[in-house]
Amino acid sequence: MNRFFTFVFVLFFAFSSAASVNVQPGDQVTEAGVLLTNEEAAKIVADKRVANERCDEKIDYAKKVENADSGLKIKNLETDLKAEKEKSEVIIASKEKELDRAYELLEKEQGKGNNFLIGSVVGVISAAVVSTAIFFAAVQITKMEPL
Repeated sequence: MNRFFTFVFVLFFAFSSAASVNVQPGDQVTEAGVLLTNEEAAKIVADKRVANERCDEKIDYAKKVENADSGLKIKNLETDLKAEKEKSEVIIASKEKELDRAYELLEKEQGKGNNFLIGSVVGVISAAVVSTAIFFAAVQITKMEPL
């Protein structure tokens, strides 16, 4: 693509200085170079216009492709954003529901605070009794004579 643009620009600048001048055989010209006939100059101008039109068409096509691709990407991102928002709303609603349920359970259990205290005391006493029994059994085992 870059080569094409370079070629078009070189052609443009190479022939932009070429102008059609009516010169008769034997006339002196002030510039050295190639003189073109009207047909040749018209062909160069027409070729240049066609090349410019083709270039413009290619640019327009590339713009349309990029715009379509960008539009598709935007739509995909908007869809993803919408899905993430819905997912977030569901998670927040679930969290709020679970917190409400936990508060209700806490309120019900606050009247039963003595049960927790009693359970804790029984647990500590049970642990102490079991620890003492294990220690006693260990001492008795060490006092036994080996077989």
